[in-house]
Amino acid sequence: MSKRYTRLSMPDFRKVFDSIQNQVLIDNAHLALWKGLAKRLSGPRNVVASTAPTFFGMTVEAHLSAAFLHAGRVYDTHPDSVTTHTVINKARQDATISR
Repeated sequence: MSKRYTRLSMPDFRKVFDSIQNQVLIDNAHLALWKGLAKRLSGPRNVVASTAPTFFGMTVEAHLSAAFLHAGRVYDTHPDSVTTHTVINKARQDATISR
């Protein structure tokens, strides 16, 4: 089964690129929050973490899970998904066609 090639117009290409860029930015934000919280809440003498360990433990894990989710969206292997590889391949095909 062959996939039909559809050329993305520049606004469409920009929209797809911006969507992927947004995924990466959100991913980096969750990863930074996970790193920061994990660092600040570690240690047995941390009063805040020991006051509500379940809440903070779940919060730290939620940020890590969200980071993995957004990274997975960027590198999804499903043929219908729009990923960094899709955008690069479309840009290469558009460059080849317009020559």
